[in-house]
Amino acid sequence: MTVTGTMNWTGGGVSGVLDIPAAAVLDIKTTANTSFFLNGGGILDNSGTVNQSFTGTPGNYSGFQISGGGVINNLAGGVWNLLTDIWMQNLDTTSSFNNVGTVNKSGGANTTLWSIAFNNTGRLNVDSGTVTLNGTYANGVLSGNIAVGSAGVLNYNQQGQLSNGTASGTGLFNIFASGGSTSVTGTYKLTVPAQVLSGTLSVISDATLDASYLTLSSATLSVAGSTSIGNLSVTAASGASGSKVNGGGTINISDTLNWGDGTLNVTGIINTQNLTLAENSSIDFQLGSSALSINAKLSLDGTLTVTLPTTNPTVGKIFKVLDFGDGFLGSFLNSLLDVPIPGTNDHLTDTLSPSGLTLTVAANS
Repeated sequence: MTVTGTMNWTGGGVSGVLDIPAAAVLDIKTTANTSFFLNGGGILDNSGTVNQSFTGTPGNYSGFQISGGGVINNLAGGVWNLLTDIWMQNLDTTSSFNNVGTVNKSGGANTTLWSIAFNNTGRLNVDSGTVTLNGTYANGVLSGNIAVGSAGVLNYNQQGQLSNGTASGTGLFNIFASGGSTSVTGTYKLTVPAQVLSGTLSVISDATLDASYLTLSSATLSVAGSTSIGNLSVTAASGASGSKVNGGGTINISDTLNWGDGTLNVTGIINTQNLTLAENSSIDFQLGSSALSINAKLSLDGTLTVTLPTTNPTVGKIFKVLDFGDGFLGSFLNSLLDVPIPGTNDHLTDTLSPSGLTLTVAANS
């Protein structure tokens, strides 16, 4: 079926192919207890304009239901307008919404529930309310350009990939991966304030994450590739455990690392302009890794912990823990370590100098 002019759709279903060519319009106006069904492997190809609205309250109601491997393709030049808060329900795990064109969330101040794999290489604009991308679609890819306005929130809860794209704006981009992981592949840039609220955000090897503002809240940032962050704040959700940062990649923080409640396992390279370690927090240096490099202010109220790379390191081995890029920062560690190495007759001694903090394995005399 090919739409010519404008088609108004208030309920019913489509199987086969529904084609909305350029200049054609499909208005989907569903009310409570009615649906637009795309089933039996149906395909909706949009090169024109789709306006979708719903007169009820978002929740477990009918709205737009997709089943049987149905696919929506918002093609190049196609515009899909969400005029209210809507509900997009996937009745199986094989259906998807593939956006090459533009999706606009311009109306509705509450939550749009999008429970279908959302693959984006085009543009997504969230100007009003919250768009929550639900479900577990590990093969889903969020790429292209995303803009979250000051009155908008994007919740990404599909555990797919952030790949070769940009998310900008002054709203909020929340990443959830409860019990799972969201991966960064290629290069992904976050200039919108972003939060990782559960699970793991994993920057794989050879990938790059460039974030202006990133907050971890009872979540994990795992870095095997490269990450550049303007400001990184680490907290814990109420009553939950702290966050973690680990991996053998590189993290460059151009402004401040605020370590609030969690554990930082330094196994790769972390460079920061300013470091604030709050009370009840800890930095665990996996010795043998590169040092944490600090170029400006260092404030330590928590605990520094060191973990040896082997059970019996070689006498004379020197481990760099802190690298002071801007000279001596104070006498906060007058005598950090001079303790036995468990299971050996050797011990660690510390040296604090204008260049930083080192630990040396010494023979027990």
